[in-house]
Amino acid sequence: NTFEEGVIGLVKLLDKSGGSARGTVRRLAEPVQVDPELLQQLRDAGVLPGATGEFGYSEGYVLVQMDGSDEGLELPVEIASHVFLLAEQS
Repeated sequence: NTFEEGVIGLVKLLDKSGGSARGTVRRLAEPVQVDPELLQQLRDAGVLPGATGEFGYSEGYVLVQMDGSDEGLELPVEIASHVFLLAEQS
């Protein structure tokens, strides 16, 4: 299934990489898509499919800093688990 190829959940990626990672947003899972307020927050912070950024754990949250966006975003881990990235090949 090419849709899933190279795609990894944000939280899983952070756990694997020791707490910080860089990647490109591939998709937002359905629980995020059905929450208009959350979707707007993500959009405002530039968390959109195709956008690249830095992700890391910060005091129980996942801190998201997208390239070209001044606004960082703190996401609860359960929300961040619905964000899927195309992991960058190192």
